[in-house]
Amino acid sequence: MNADARVLAYPVTSVAELLGRMRRTLASRPFDPATMFLDPDETRRFPSRSAQLRLSVLLRTYRGDYHTDSFEFGRLGEQIRRGDEHIWFWGAPGQIAAARAELHKPDVAELPDLALGTVTVLSAEHEFGPGHGELCRSGSMDATVGAVAAILHRMIGYHSGTDRGVHDRYHTLLLAARNRKTVPPVRGGEAVQHIHCTHVRSQHWGIVPFYVMQGGVLECTELREAHRDPDVVRRAVPASTPWWFADADDAAFAEALTRLNLAAPAGVRVARSRARPSPARSTVIAPQSTELIAANHVTVRPERAGDADALPFPDAVRAAESLGCCTVAVRLPLDDPDRTADQNWLAQAGFTLTAISPPKRSWQTVAGTKRDLTTPPTGIWCRIRPDLHLAPPHYLNRPGADEDEAAVLDHLRRRISTLRADR
Repeated sequence: MNADARVLAYPVTSVAELLGRMRRTLASRPFDPATMFLDPDETRRFPSRSAQLRLSVLLRTYRGDYHTDSFEFGRLGEQIRRGDEHIWFWGAPGQIAAARAELHKPDVAELPDLALGTVTVLSAEHEFGPGHGELCRSGSMDATVGAVAAILHRMIGYHSGTDRGVHDRYHTLLLAARNRKTVPPVRGGEAVQHIHCTHVRSQHWGIVPFYVMQGGVLECTELREAHRDPDVVRRAVPASTPWWFADADDAAFAEALTRLNLAAPAGVRVARSRARPSPARSTVIAPQSTELIAANHVTVRPERAGDADALPFPDAVRAAESLGCCTVAVRLPLDDPDRTADQNWLAQAGFTLTAISPPKRSWQTVAGTKRDLTTPPTGIWCRIRPDLHLAPPHYLNRPGADEDEAAVLDHLRRRISTLRADR
């Protein structure tokens, strides 16, 4: 097998190469953005109504079994209005025309069941740091236009800068991509995972089992990152300090992910850790609605300036576990050798390293002010709730297209097995 058949990720050489590939693919498909697409310039003018229309699509896509922060239209409308949330829709011209008409109606007006697709970019900066946006809230009832053309049109705007709002604020768009096999009546994630690997060319950095989806099943969604310019990561990895690990296999996993995405190794190191956790403090990030906690993850991340409720590291992890979420995801900086003690503590508590968020060197512009940003490498350790069934990726048992992909798949098989066992 060769790299042309990869299922996880392809190394990207430059933003010019990426845009050229996307534009050629888009040109081969019948797509008119003027009549088949609604972008945030339009949806932001009708924030509450856009949030309602989005939920209508998502509830029908997932047959009513949908549990994300998509229901509180007043609060979501404020997020959309101030630019922290961007909503797109696509569909056949008649459906888009009907959607435009619906956006102008009062918020209390009943919505028809329109055959649309939708996706959202919202700020992930509180969890992942400045310059990170999240692609999420995606679903489709459209059977005419197809998601590939709509997604490529949107990503071309992001990479080229024609979509200034997303381009200027976010150097990284991350995605917890669905990847489970379709088993009717549950729609799987093969199609969207293929689009992001083959057409979007986003990078695969492991798995993040963050959400309970249809049928009460926890999915091994994968952490994918699309960077405004691939050099955001390529510049940062060689220049970063060593990535420190308490476990040699964790270090090998990180190196395998870096080879997969960048065709180059990371500078990993394994250090003997102290017996006790570090004195660092951490912040717990949970869904705002308590009704959503059971189907969503809770994050524990390092304290930042302005955090008012940070706790000592072990206390923060225990507090997160007490909430009853589907997964506790603990983020630790990899450039600090002192935090290997916390890695060791997590391993003893049944946590597994499942993903890496690589370092970045970039910039963002907010409110007309441009600033440089440096993001350190971060590891994500997860532990899932014992009562949940874990659905593996559809590709988990394939052999791998080449040596680099095969190495990552081998790590994923063992780590998913550990997630299932440590309960």
